[in-house]
This record gives sequence, structure tokens and C-alpha cells, in this order.
Amino acid sequence: MNPSILQLRKIPFALLLLCVFVLFTLSGNTQIRDTDTALSYQMYLEQAKTHYNSKGDSMLHYCNKAYRIAVEQDLKEVQAQCLKLKGYFFRKQQNLDTAQIYLRKAANLYMASGSQAEAGEIFRNQSIIYEQIGKIDSSIILIDKAIEIFAKTGDSSSLAKTWLSRGSFYEAKGDYEQALKDKNYALEINQLIQDAEGIASAYNNLGVLYFYMSDYKKSVDNLLKSARIKEENGDKSSLLSSYINIGSIYQVSEDYENALVYYDKALELAKDLDDFYTQTSALNNKALVYQEINKNEKAIASFQQAISIARAHHFQRNLYVALGNTGLIYANENKHEKAIQTYEQALKLKKESGDKREMAKTLVNIGESLLKLNRPQQAIIRFHESLELSKSIDDLYTQFEASIGLSEALKASGKYREALRYFELYSQTKDSVYNIESRQEIAELQTQYETEKKEAQIKELEQAKEIRDLRIHKQESEITNQRLIFASVAIILVFTILIGILLFSRYRLKQQSLRNELEKKKLEIEQRLVRSQINPHFIFNALNSIQSFMADNNTICGLSYLSKFARLMRLILENSRMPYVGLDAEIENLKLNLELEKMRFEDRFDFRIDIDETIETEFISIPPMVAQPFVENAVLHAFPDKISGGLIELKYELKNKMLRCIIRDNGIGREASTRGKKPSGKSSLGMQLTTERLELMRRNTGQEVNIQINDLNDKQGKGSGTEVILDLPIAEA
Repeated sequence: MNPSILQLRKIPFALLLLCVFVLFTLSGNTQIRDTDTALSYQMYLEQAKTHYNSKGDSMLHYCNKAYRIAVEQDLKEVQAQCLKLKGYFFRKQQNLDTAQIYLRKAANLYMASGSQAEAGEIFRNQSIIYEQIGKIDSSIILIDKAIEIFAKTGDSSSLAKTWLSRGSFYEAKGDYEQALKDKNYALEINQLIQDAEGIASAYNNLGVLYFYMSDYKKSVDNLLKSARIKEENGDKSSLLSSYINIGSIYQVSEDYENALVYYDKALELAKDLDDFYTQTSALNNKALVYQEINKNEKAIASFQQAISIARAHHFQRNLYVALGNTGLIYANENKHEKAIQTYEQALKLKKESGDKREMAKTLVNIGESLLKLNRPQQAIIRFHESLELSKSIDDLYTQFEASIGLSEALKASGKYREALRYFELYSQTKDSVYNIESRQEIAELQTQYETEKKEAQIKELEQAKEIRDLRIHKQESEITNQRLIFASVAIILVFTILIGILLFSRYRLKQQSLRNELEKKKLEIEQRLVRSQINPHFIFNALNSIQSFMADNNTICGLSYLSKFARLMRLILENSRMPYVGLDAEIENLKLNLELEKMRFEDRFDFRIDIDETIETEFISIPPMVAQPFVENAVLHAFPDKISGGLIELKYELKNKMLRCIIRDNGIGREASTRGKKPSGKSSLGMQLTTERLELMRRNTGQEVNIQINDLNDKQGKGSGTEVILDLPIAEA
């Protein structure tokens, strides 16, 4: 056979062998490539986790590589892992908006792939981020989702953490009752599963909550329990919050030295852990302590460090808190230009965060500094903005501050009519602020009384039912055995009825006595509440007098006035909670008050206090501050047109086992004082409340308590003054 032909036959066979080799190689490469793919994304994820706490750029680089491979292979759980890791990284860097984007995508992927436990953990972390940026309602929505997931999966440790977070959110909302329930539930779960770290965290959170509830004893107890567990376990990260919280309690207790010790511990530990948020919190707290002990330079230095860190890491709330407090220090040092600049920076941040309450407060601070710089027109604008903003959120306290500031600014601008209108609004708002708590206490007392009354009625009906049942039983027995033991049954029945009537009567008397006692207690508390309303009203008038001297730059009179006012405040603080005070103390109180008002009105009037010789003032006690509103009314309304010559007389005498107090002035009289004024339909608040107090005394003691107001006229029938006669109950001192 021709060799060339043989060679031609060998060619197809060689080609066949080549094709088989190529196919085998390609198949092997595909398997290797699949193996390499699985190994590569795992390797990249491990590399990303390795660089999580050190090199941010490297971490993101490896994470992105793993994510691209997961997308190519449609590996949803791997994609979710990458997104979650990036979300946690950006949260650690306090880039919270970016963190939320990645975590939201990761949660959706976990839910789609059926990994509910992973999704629940992300929901919990997202809710904490929302709380950091002030969106509490969004936090609660997400935390409830997480609770539902962990309850289904049976993950007790995660469930306890989630309930603890929920309690913290309600704490931020001010709902302390719900917060206490949630945090105690978390503690019970941790104790059940014997999770030491979880127990320490729960005690720490409860300590914070009790601090906000002003129960400092329980707060300290829980924080110390938490700290002991953390120290035993060497848990430095968690010790951070314990140091901050313990420092806060020392600060509130005015133990500033120990407060600084614990804030410094927290600051050093936060630096070691790269926890920038806690660093700003510790620095802010240190600055506040320095401010309390009048070390303003150190306070400003601490605030500036906090501002620098907060600005670098976008901690909006900590930033505007530090700026606002720095502004207050500048204002206290009369550096009002610097104060305004700092306030404006804080106001801009508060507007961005939507914190209307803080915006309103800062606007008041700006207005006050502008007023100090004699720029009343600009101050009016800021006070107006604050007033409207505080009205929109029902913030009575800021309304109160904005109203008086606006009144002062309008007065400085020469707009006296408008100034008076806002001063009246200030007075009304002040009364409302002081009345809110009193009304709440009265409502609670009334509810308690009605509840006890209903319970007594139920017991009464139950006993009556028992008596009727017993009577029926006896009657049935009598009918059954009447032929055999008729006489015995009759005697027993009569005896039983008599006993029943006697017991029922005694029970009714006891219930009546209980109701009378409750009513008496209610009247006593109402009397105390009314008196607490009068005291702030009186103090306000005295402070207004001091303000007048300060505005006129009358230093000598101002110092004298301030000294007497301090003595008057001491008397008020000593006597305001006592149902009766010595007549000598009451007269000293009135004398100081009249001396202060006399200085304020530049000797427009004089006064005289006459005491009957038979009265031993040190041995007689009367209800405090009853005459004061009528004296105040005479000072304010009796002498509007007199430059001098006014006279207020007070006379004390015994009348029918009661103390009669006569208050007489030689002013223009009630009719003339109200002429030309628009009727308001309501009398002086102090006089009205005093009338109510005296009526409560009459109902409580059974003694007649009288008020008589007489208009005095001269021979021509023209008003020549007013006379008030008070008959007061007395007690042995």
C-alpha cells in the first residue's frame, strides 16, 4: 500500500484524539472554575471581615469582589452577607444614611431566601439607627418586626436584646411605664437562659430608666449590679455605658468630683474602642459639670472637642447640644455676639433634624442675647418665631419664656401697648404651667375616691345579699319544721334579724365614717394645692419688682430690695407647706412685702400695721398668706394717679374667738380703678383663690370664715378707698 495513502488515513484519527483532549480539558476547567468561584467569594468575605476594624478601603474592596461573584452566580444569601457587612461598617463609621440603605437591601434578600433570623437581627440594628437620628416611631415599627421573627424562631438571646431595645425606644418617647415592662421582660428572659452578658445589659438599661424616673436609689442599685457582672466578665465595651450612667447620677447628686472621674473613665475607654459617639457624649457631660462648678474655660474646651468629633462623624444631636450649651456660656459671660453665632449654628442643625422643641428654645436664647445687645427689633422677630413654634407643639414652658422675652423687646422698642398684651399672655401661661400638675393631682384623687366609694358599695350589697340569703334559709327551715319546733324557730329568727340589723347598722356607720374621712382628706389636699398656686403668683410679682430696679440701673435700691426679697423668700419657703403659721411670722411676711412694693413705687404710698394690745402674736397661729392678695391688690390698683400720700393700714384684733384682719387704703376705690378698662369677666386670681381657700377652711373646720369688702366714700360721695375685713380661724401656736 502506498505510504502516502496510509498517512492520509492516520490524519482523521489524530484529529479525533485532539478533539477528545480539548473537550476533556474544557470540562476540567469548568469544574475547576466552579470550585474556584466558591472558594473565591468565601476568601473575599474572610478578607473583608479581617479588615473590618482596621482598613476601611480594603474591607470595602474585598466585600465588593465577593458581592460581584454572588450576583453572577445568583447567590442571594451571599449577597445579603456582603450588604450586611457593609451596612454594619458604615454604621460603625456613623454614616447612618448609607448604613440604612445597605441594611434594608440585606434584610429584603434574607427574607426572600427564607433566612428570617438574619433578617430579624438586621431589623433590630436598623431600629437602633433610627433611634440615633430621632425617628422613634420608625424604630418601634422595625423592632416589633424583629420581636415577631425571634419569637417564631425561638432565639431567646436575640429576643431578650430586642425587648431591651424596645424598652429604650419607649423610654425616649417618655412612656416610662411601657419601657419598664419591656426591660423587666428582657431581664426575665436573660435570667431564664442564664445569659450573664444579657443580664448585665438589662440591669444597666433599668438603671438608666430609673434615673429618668428620678428613682435614684433603684438606678444606682441596678447600675452597680450591671458593673459587677461586666467587671467579672472583662466586658470593656459594655462597661462604657455603665461609666457614663454612674457619672450622670453623681452629677445629678452634685458630687461633681466623682462625676468627672467616671466621665474620664468613659472617655478613655471610648478612645480605646474608637467609639466616637460615646466620646462626644462624655465630653458634653464633662463640660456640663465644669459649667456647674463655674470653670467656663474648661467647659468650652470640652464642648469644642465634642463639636469637632460630632461634626466629623455627623452626630447631629450631640453637635447641636454642644453648640447650644457653648452659646449659653458665652451669654453668661456677656459675650453675646459669640453666643448668637453659636446659637445660629445650633439652630440650623435643629431645623435639619426637625426638632421643633429645641428650635423654639434656641430662638428664645437668640432673642435674649439680641436684647442684651440693644437690638430689640431683631429680638422681636426671634421671640415671635419661638412663640409660634412652641404653640404648635403645646410647649407651655417655652411659650412662657418667649412671651416675657417678647414683652421686654416690645417695651424696649417703645411699643408699650403690645408689650402689655404679651406680658398678660406671659402671666396666663405661667399660671397654666403651675396649674397643670395641680389639676392632675386633683383628678387622680377624685378617681381614687370614686373607686373606693364603688368598692364600699359593692361590699355593702354583698353583705345585704348574705343577710337575705340567711333569712330565706331560716324561713325555709321554719316552714319545714314549724309543727315541731315552731317556738324555737321563731326565737332564733327574731334573734337573727336583730343581729343582722345591728351588724348592718354598724357597717353603714363605718362606711359613712370612711367616706367622711376621705372627703376631709380630699379637702385638705385641695387646700394645699390652692396654696401652692398662690405662692408662685406672689413670687412672680416680687421678681418683677427686682427687674424694674435692674432696668433703671438703681444699684443701691436694687441691692436693698434684693436683700429684703431674700428674707421674704426664706419665710415663704418655711411657711408655704404649713397649714398654720405664727401671727408674728405672717406680719413679718406682710411687712417685708409692703417694704419691697414701697421701694418699687418710689414711696407712692406708706403703710401702718396696728395690733390690738390683747393679742400675743407669738402664741397665735393663722393660715398663711391670706391677707397678702388683698394687700397686693391695694398696692397695684389703689394709687394709680398719686405721686405720694397713699396709705395702707392693716389692723389685727380678736373678734368672737376669731382673728379679724382689716385692710384699708385711701386710694381711688374699686369703681374708679376699673373705670375705662375693658371688663374681663374675672377677678384677681390671688383674691379668687384666697376666697376658695377660706371656703375650704370653713367646710373642713366647721368654723365660719368671712370676707367683707367695703367701698369707702368721702362727704361728696366720691370714692376714697377700700376696706377688706377678714375673719380667720386661729390656733394655739
